[in-house]
Amino acid sequence: MSFFGELSRRNVIRVGVAYAIVAWLILQVADIVLENIGAPAWVMQTLMLLLGLGFFIAAIFAWAYEVTPEGIKRESEIDRSQSITGVTGHKLNRVITGLLIVALAYFIWEARFSDSPAAESQASVTTIAAEEPEITATSPADLSIAVLPFENRSALPEDAFFAEGMHDDLLTTLANIGAMKVISRTSVMRYADTTMSIPEIADELGVATILEGGVQRAGTKVRINVQLIDASTDEHLWAKIYDRALTAENLFAIQSEISTSIADALHATLSPEEEQRINTAPTDSLEAFDHYLRGRQLMATRAVDELEASTVEFLKAVEIDPQFALAWVGVADSHSLLENYGNVLYGAFFDIRDRAINKALEINPNLGEAYASLGALLDDKGDRAGAEDAFLKSIRFSPNYATGYHWLSNMLRNNLLRVEEALTYGLRAAELDPNSAVILASLTNVYRDMGDDEKFARYARQVATAHPGFPGGLWNIARLAAQEGDRVSAIETLRNLTRDNPGSASNLYFLSRSYASIGAFDEARESVQLLGEQFAGHALVDLGEIFVALAVGDTPDTRSTIATILENAPATAEAGNAGYAALYLGHYDLAVDAFGLAVLDDLTTMEFSRDFLGTWTDNLCAFSLVLLETKGNEQRGRELLEKSIALFENGLPDAVRHRERLEQGLCYLLAGDNEKALDAIERKMASHSVWDWRWFRQLPTYDTLRDDPRFVRLNDKYDRHMSEQVAELRRRDKPAFEF
Repeated sequence: MSFFGELSRRNVIRVGVAYAIVAWLILQVADIVLENIGAPAWVMQTLMLLLGLGFFIAAIFAWAYEVTPEGIKRESEIDRSQSITGVTGHKLNRVITGLLIVALAYFIWEARFSDSPAAESQASVTTIAAEEPEITATSPADLSIAVLPFENRSALPEDAFFAEGMHDDLLTTLANIGAMKVISRTSVMRYADTTMSIPEIADELGVATILEGGVQRAGTKVRINVQLIDASTDEHLWAKIYDRALTAENLFAIQSEISTSIADALHATLSPEEEQRINTAPTDSLEAFDHYLRGRQLMATRAVDELEASTVEFLKAVEIDPQFALAWVGVADSHSLLENYGNVLYGAFFDIRDRAINKALEINPNLGEAYASLGALLDDKGDRAGAEDAFLKSIRFSPNYATGYHWLSNMLRNNLLRVEEALTYGLRAAELDPNSAVILASLTNVYRDMGDDEKFARYARQVATAHPGFPGGLWNIARLAAQEGDRVSAIETLRNLTRDNPGSASNLYFLSRSYASIGAFDEARESVQLLGEQFAGHALVDLGEIFVALAVGDTPDTRSTIATILENAPATAEAGNAGYAALYLGHYDLAVDAFGLAVLDDLTTMEFSRDFLGTWTDNLCAFSLVLLETKGNEQRGRELLEKSIALFENGLPDAVRHRERLEQGLCYLLAGDNEKALDAIERKMASHSVWDWRWFRQLPTYDTLRDDPRFVRLNDKYDRHMSEQVAELRRRDKPAFEF
């Protein structure tokens, strides 16, 4: 008898078929049960492995043993003339037939509830609760939710991006519901694979409910399971499983159903506009959606290489589907971030950002994310009124989009007259995204701008502890140390920042100026030399050399250098630095031009509005000086000087508690009031706000105070303190032991 014939005689094939059907049915039941009890993915994987091993064991057992009326015996011990394998085979045939009927019934059920167009709205949704329990919303906190990162339950690890993307996109959909507080993605990502309990997570995030789930993509099918959990009791309110064909339409339909179910459970009222936004699919192309999801994941890293790769993904998405508005927003935002983090000129991507934003708004005039991108672009261009209007529209259309609040707060905090508004929007951004390093660092800066030293110190240290490598956090630690008079620790922090971010010319530039500000001239020269080696041709190299030379007491002939910088200044910050270099060197006409570039207007003709005064408060005295010292602009200088002094004395809101740190002494000197000037200088020194005093005191304007005993004492005290700082810096740099 052939080998195949022997397999058939011993019923090995029948046993294998029956085992395979039973194993498949077990997996279907286990998949439903395990997902609804929140079992980790390894449980299902272990079950699959055991069933796979069991197949081979069953086949070997069927080959080696036979069922007889006397029980199970080894096949080799049985006389073939007495074998009843034929009878057993008929029984197995009936078992297989019954199992096939059960499997067929399952297939019919799945087809009926998954793929039937008539049941599209309820396609293959398994509801674990017979009736969805209600959540009684008695306070605003009850209308709050955090969506934990979805678990990737696919066999392929590379499908992880898909699970992350589905999680990200669900949050985008939920962000449209104004009545709910939805925690942003940045803050929930830290809870991936966490061992913390649901109540502990909810307590940290300040929410009443948690949504968790998993995504499994296999071929042309996708399964998404979600569970809504009451954080106070850690009990499931409801759980659902969505089995669908893998199409863009189905994916967005699932997200809409989940969002609507959550809103219903929390009794959150949806406006007609919100319902429309939730139920509108952003694209009908699964391929475009894949590229968009990859772009979002890459962009979130903020690493230059990944940012460049994200622009490629977004551009592919809009090439496949030119009507994909969110992908156009991705094109704009990825290029905006490249301007901030990459080695490109400031403003290099203004045109592409503008075109992408306009296209997104042309497709969807109510897209909140697009208005946030528009606000960022207008702010970069200096149109703050237009930017504010765009940010407010972003908040209106996407009330849970933390970035809209964050960017608006960032813009407003630059205006001392509006710091209270900046704080309000910053706190809302932090509420929606409480673990975001960039949002918390920006909020910390609001407290610094307000002069709330206690909160500035507390939050600066918290951000640095929670996000130890984040550049914004390190900058705040450096500022805090300087504010407390410990400039050595500030310099050490800047050195660490420069070491960990070698691609930043500005970090190295400010390190060189920090050395120069305390009188560590050798270290300052070394830093400028390194700046020149790493960033040859960069404007900050020339500016670094100028400021170090001025600190030493030299007056280099660099008028042509400053003029060249202004012709090619890629950023308003560099124009501002060039303006102060020109001021200290006595090139007042160049300083007027440079400061005009910095404020994106013409100092000789512009209106000195309250917004202008509030935005440039600490620079007003320098602006007044250069106008007074340039022919034909004297009247403009006097006008600005009067408005500046009035602002210092009566115009700042009570929320601004750090007035003594503002540069006021120069204004009083220009007004001829030496006593008030000395009072302002003394207050400024007492607050340790002396970063630029080494350069400021060299201005000819201070000549009227040179012989004043009080001015001499203040300068002597400053010089002693800086000498002590240099000695401490070099002491810390010494080896612990010398032989």
